Amino acid sequence: MALALLWKYQDGYLARIPVWLQRCLLGGLAALAHRTGYERRWLPAAPLPVGDLPTGHGSTLRP
Repeated sequence: MALALLWKYQDGYLARIPVWLQRCLLGGLAALAHRTGYERRWLPAAPLPVGDLPTGHGSTLRP
């Protein structure tokens, strides 16, 4: 299913594999990954708002 998600997010189609076959197999697996929640595990977490980013000020740790 991870391969199907990579196919879904790529820009274009794989070489030497018919487009209809890619849409059928990989598109179907990508849809299944989305419906089962598998896709969420592979997507990055939402970014923190700018005000919540650690700045390092006031830290007792020294590099």
